[in-house]
Amino acid sequence: MGSYPLWDGDVHKLNDAGVNAVLDIQTSIDYRMRGIQTRQLTELYRKNGIKQFLNSAVCDYEEEQYAEGLFKAACVLNTLANEKGYTVYVHDTNGVSRVATLMLVYIALFLKHKQWNNLPALQQFLKMQYPQGHPNMDMVKKVINDNKDFQNQQLKKLQDDEERRRRQAEESGRQKQLQDANDEAERIRLLRLAEAEAEKDRLERVNYEEAERRRQQQLEDEKAEIDWKKKLDAERARIDALKI
Repeated sequence: MGSYPLWDGDVHKLNDAGVNAVLDIQTSIDYRMRGIQTRQLTELYRKNGIKQFLNSAVCDYEEEQYAEGLFKAACVLNTLANEKGYTVYVHDTNGVSRVATLMLVYIALFLKHKQWNNLPALQQFLKMQYPQGHPNMDMVKKVINDNKDFQNQQLKKLQDDEERRRRQAEESGRQKQLQDANDEAERIRLLRLAEAEAEKDRLERVNYEEAERRRQQQLEDEKAEIDWKKKLDAERARIDALKI
């Protein structure tokens, strides 16, 4: 937030800071007094990569008009920043009162600070972030009081969103637990399958070794029998020779 950009260099700085949208709350009177040409200003913004330039006039001459303008501008800011995702530079003419007042209204109405319902705390927060700002606290209070139902709606929406996120987190947690359980079951299944395959291989190896042992034993037995028969035949031949 601040004052309106006077020179090309000011717009370059906005672009360098990541700004891609500008919300101008100056009035037509401000424009005429300073010779501001909206078309030229829009072209300058676009040339420097700022995609959105909107004017939501906030006139501080009359109380009701001021309050209405602040509320409308806060809604426009919320649309740009939160619904469309722009990084928004908000400015009035001098960057002192109206823009600071608007920011407090926006923060309070749209609950953009944990102490959204504590105006002194919000004022202190703004002072730390933007020391040159001097918000009209009476107007801030009026806009908030005039739009209590709207603020309550935002609170209800915030609570609903938090509840939805909580349920999503719980569901995500349940899904993760289920997935982890399925992964563990699959791990155990594959482990058991691997163990069964290993046991099958072991048994096949044992059976093969046993069969090989028996085959070798059979060969040895057959050889021993042949050797015995040869010895027996030789002995018979020897005895027959002695008889002759």
